[in-house]
Amino acid sequence: MKPCQIAIMSYARPHQLAALTMTTLNRHQADHDRVTVFVADQSQADQYRSVLPDTIKIKVTTLGHFLSIRAAHMTYDKDTRLLTLDDDISALEMKDGDKLARFDGSIDDLAHIGFSLCERFNNRMWGIYPVRNAFYMKDEAVIGLRYLVGCLWGTYAQDIAVTTPHRLLESSGNDFETTLQSFRHHGSVTRIEYITVATKYFADGGIDAELKQRGVSDRQTDHTKTLTRLANRHGSLARLYTKAGGITNLRLKSVTHHRVARHSE
Repeated sequence: MKPCQIAIMSYARPHQLAALTMTTLNRHQADHDRVTVFVADQSQADQYRSVLPDTIKIKVTTLGHFLSIRAAHMTYDKDTRLLTLDDDISALEMKDGDKLARFDGSIDDLAHIGFSLCERFNNRMWGIYPVRNAFYMKDEAVIGLRYLVGCLWGTYAQDIAVTTPHRLLESSGNDFETTLQSFRHHGSVTRIEYITVATKYFADGGIDAELKQRGVSDRQTDHTKTLTRLANRHGSLARLYTKAGGITNLRLKSVTHHRVARHSE
């Protein structure tokens, strides 16, 4: 089993990171020597250093969630297996019949499933099911085009889907953009349909705090503008729709090349 590096992008959430994602990583036997937290500036680094174990590396990059991801990619040797996590993941979960149960393996077990599928089907990005609802989840992985939610995904350092200059650089919608770029460059992405996470989307701190620092007061409006640009850029692969409550979202075209049954990865 090839080890992966673990990269966490975080802004203005030191205590959430320590209480949530770090607790989750410890629960799943993550090796601290392979965990790096990427922060915006030295002031942020000092705040994170005060609450994180000395065994966790902290690296200053730049303001901006996606720009930090791009900078992180350039930190590692090309093609290093890279598992990127958000800072507020409270649990890794798996489908267990019609319910959810805690994922029963290590973080390296999860990474092995995802990266092995990428290498088997010659693509470069894998992710998990985006909604905590076992009813809709399936005991399989799908290779093709599916939305890969940005709270947890596996890629390879310096991959073109992240580093290409021909993409949007905004933090809002960066998971949609990276999924689509990876599909366009490599022909497919991999989504594990029976794994999900417990997290809180659009929580305080993080991208909300980043946008406020940039003078953007309304994240939903910014998100809608970015998704509209993505829909226009990617044509038939992405379309806008309106969720309950009038919230604009993006739906990716469903493309299926292969299905791989659970436990036969």
